[in-house]
Amino acid sequence: RLAFALVPEPYIPNVVAFLKAKGMACSVYGSQFLMEALYNAHEGDYALSLLTSTSERSWAHMVYDVGTTISLEAWDDRFKPNQDWNHAWGAVPASAIPLGLMGVHPLKPGFEEILIQPQPGALTFAELTLPTIRGPVMVRFNNDPGKAFHLEINLPANTTARIALPDLNRADPTVIVDGAPVFGHKEGSFVYIEGIGSGHHTFVRN
Repeated sequence: RLAFALVPEPYIPNVVAFLKAKGMACSVYGSQFLMEALYNAHEGDYALSLLTSTSERSWAHMVYDVGTTISLEAWDDRFKPNQDWNHAWGAVPASAIPLGLMGVHPLKPGFEEILIQPQPGALTFAELTLPTIRGPVMVRFNNDPGKAFHLEINLPANTTARIALPDLNRADPTVIVDGAPVFGHKEGSFVYIEGIGSGHHTFVRN
């Protein structure tokens, strides 16, 4: 239900706590919904820990321990001895990284309007170029967790973006946009800047 935004706001912390207590208890198919639920709840730290885990139920285990070069049907042969080694259902990071970690979402059809809301967790650097029908969307960040966040984007023509930066637990909603201070507005643990047009832009929160 959390993956589909069906959990009432007051119950989200309890649902998140339950998911964290279970860990990666689901199948590779179910992990898609688990990752969506965590990013929907803005639990980027914990989501990153699952993406980068080296446990038996992890994508690293598939590659480094089992030896596949493409995602498996199950976490390990122990769970499904007759599994195939070419299974799109297991490739959850291919969507969790652009949609969750880097936070690129279409707000209008054809990416006419785009939400860019990275959830870096403890990750200090990442870069993504996402192809869209209007052209590539580039997102790059440098993150000093809890202290500073620097975001760089490049948007294709005929698009606008809504940008969400970590609020760093500070009340001041000021963001340095392309070198000049801009007052954003806070929602939850993010500061939002609206109406960013196409082209190259930088955002600094510190």
